[in-house]
Amino acid sequence: MAAGVIYKGKDVRIGLGGKTLWHATECSVSITNTLEAVSTKDTNGKIQVPSVYEWSASLSALVADKAADNTTQHSFTDLVAFQLANTELDLSFTTGVNGDFLYTGKVYINQSDITAATENSASGSFSFTGNGDLAFMAVDAVAPEPIVSISVSDITADEFLLTYVLESPNDNVGVTELEIYKDDVLYHTVAVSEDSTGGTVLISGLAAGTTADWKCRVKDAQDNYSAFTAAVSVTQL
Repeated sequence: MAAGVIYKGKDVRIGLGGKTLWHATECSVSITNTLEAVSTKDTNGKIQVPSVYEWSASLSALVADKAADNTTQHSFTDLVAFQLANTELDLSFTTGVNGDFLYTGKVYINQSDITAATENSASGSFSFTGNGDLAFMAVDAVAPEPIVSISVSDITADEFLLTYVLESPNDNVGVTELEIYKDDVLYHTVAVSEDSTGGTVLISGLAAGTTADWKCRVKDAQDNYSAFTAAVSVTQL
């Protein structure tokens, strides 16, 4: 966002595992530092010494059932289920706009309240306790450059070598992972360094005499994906 422009509350949302809450109305993140009060023979007043911090978040929403084909959002029942199952969640606090602020961390839902007053719409509120660090970064919505090429070699009955070539630089912040697909199904992932220009991967565990189409893509740290490569057909010996 341009310098000096105030963020609109409507645009800032909490995401849980990459999904927002259906009909959310309010969200917040709170950070509290633990201060140790100490005094010495050389001071008249107490000195506050910062120690660890803890953080929490809250989310409010109207209570409504989302459509069955809505796969990008949670319903209030999803959050209650997460709490009952003691599920750790990935929380984000952001507009989602490239370059804007982004806070991320792990949370547990420690309280859920569903309220249904006669004169008002039913509403829900959810409280989260941070588990570990709260990280800050800028939103990166830029997809990595497509993989330049893939090729195969050393084909045997049950394995082959797959070589991939990347652009340099391949992303505005750097890629982190290569995904390898067999017949459109994810088969293998490989960690990739930010400054990588390519590499070779051994693909194994295949059946002799079978044929499959292989393609790849890369992703960065904020789960932006490149386009897929063209498929390469491989027949095991």
